[in-house]
Amino acid sequence: MGDLPKKAWIFYQRSEAYPYPIVEVEPKDGEDFTLEELQGFVEGPIEKLPIPGHIIFANEMAGLSDEFQTNARFVTYFQKLLFTNVLMSEKLIAGNVIVMDTPALREEEDIMHYIDVVAVVAE
Repeated sequence: MGDLPKKAWIFYQRSEAYPYPIVEVEPKDGEDFTLEELQGFVEGPIEKLPIPGHIIFANEMAGLSDEFQTNARFVTYFQKLLFTNVLMSEKLIAGNVIVMDTPALREEEDIMHYIDVVAVVAE
């Protein structure tokens, strides 16, 4: 998926299931994220959320399964962008979400501050 940025953050749905709520990741090969990597991050098939200037992937099947719950962490910080651009119920943003490092994201000071404070680099 060669047109993606070289860094991203996974917003995990359930912090008790993972040691950290947000994890910074890079492509395994150091160059490009693969479809398989992105699907692994969200634990299923991915869909891109239509937010201009942002590249955000969520699990497209998450809204159809009882095992997924709203990703409250992601929805809280991206609420304005979601409801301005996506026009969907927050209940559809479930499971893990991967947010790519884009110039538009860097302009979102509140979100970037939260990421800087909370995120850890994947080991």
